[in-house]
Amino acid sequence: MIVTPAEALASVARPPAARGRRTLTELAEGFLRWLDAHHRPQTTIASYGNALSAFLTFATAVGMVYPDQVTVLSLDGYYVWLRSRGKAASTMAHRRSVLVAFWQWLEHEGFAERNVPAKTYPIKKPKRLPIYLEPHQIDTFLAKLGALTNLAGQRDHAVVATFFYTGIRVSGLASLRVADVDLVAGRIRVNQSKGGKDYIAYLPPRLRPILAAYLAQTRPQLVGRRMGRVRAPSGHHKKWQIDYWQDGRKHFHSAASEAEAHRLLEQLAPQAMDPGFLFVNAHPNNAHRHNPRGQSLLSRSWYWVIRNRARTLLGVKLSPHKLRHTCATYLLYHGAQLETIASLLGHSDVKTTMIYLHTPQKRQEEEIGRIFG
Repeated sequence: MIVTPAEALASVARPPAARGRRTLTELAEGFLRWLDAHHRPQTTIASYGNALSAFLTFATAVGMVYPDQVTVLSLDGYYVWLRSRGKAASTMAHRRSVLVAFWQWLEHEGFAERNVPAKTYPIKKPKRLPIYLEPHQIDTFLAKLGALTNLAGQRDHAVVATFFYTGIRVSGLASLRVADVDLVAGRIRVNQSKGGKDYIAYLPPRLRPILAAYLAQTRPQLVGRRMGRVRAPSGHHKKWQIDYWQDGRKHFHSAASEAEAHRLLEQLAPQAMDPGFLFVNAHPNNAHRHNPRGQSLLSRSWYWVIRNRARTLLGVKLSPHKLRHTCATYLLYHGAQLETIASLLGHSDVKTTMIYLHTPQKRQEEEIGRIFG
């Protein structure tokens, strides 16, 4: 939406002469608009908005309306309130950091004289090791996925292999397009990853044939299929049935034979557009919910896919981010340098990668066994 210069200024901070005392709620709204105006990722803005909303709920309940009413003691009360509601240390630490950033903006804009949240003690977070699959587990997982013959199984094999061999984040994978993959050069371009960064990831030799088979055989069938299905006669249905979604409604038709049912499906069921995304929906008839215009599955859908596949094939709880941890730990176990792992994971600062400096359990056991064996 296009706004006038005056409206743009008023949406963030009124002219000094007209400011008066602005409430925390008004200022929080202005801060979020400022973040958007500075092209911060929408996920960051949403996260900040949730954190500020929680603080405003507390502030309203205790009668804090303006920034100058917020003290170190009142913020300590806020942290006690969060703790009583079962919030994890990581959540509390994040909400404190959001308040520090908010007050930094208030100082810069002249709405506060000092950064009160920065004066509070940091929330101590437990130092947990990354959770990952052991080498034999990831090998078994990939082997079982590779043995699946249906379209969804073939796609999921390529998805898990991409997660593991590139260490890509789920948001990056969901936005990958076919044009981002260069199998000849062995590179994949990851656009707008965490922090709005683009980076180039290496495609290991083991991954290339998996993606090549997916692109040549599986994906064309997924994007070329009709958004419906054919069902054989069963129960009180004596004829072949087809059902498909169109314009938000589910339609049903019957046919005397399987051949006629498939012919009807080709004539009546809509075909999703191919927007060029690398990984697409594999469900035969509920594509309307995830990709009404042929778009990629959402990040949360990939969480469900990975969790469901791991529970069924491995009997373990798994997420896309744990596959990222598995990639880093696997490389570390086999002697990769920290800088190499940082580059593959898209870390701009190698300090971020230092969480993986722990020696994997299996390597410790092998070393102890060698010494005491």
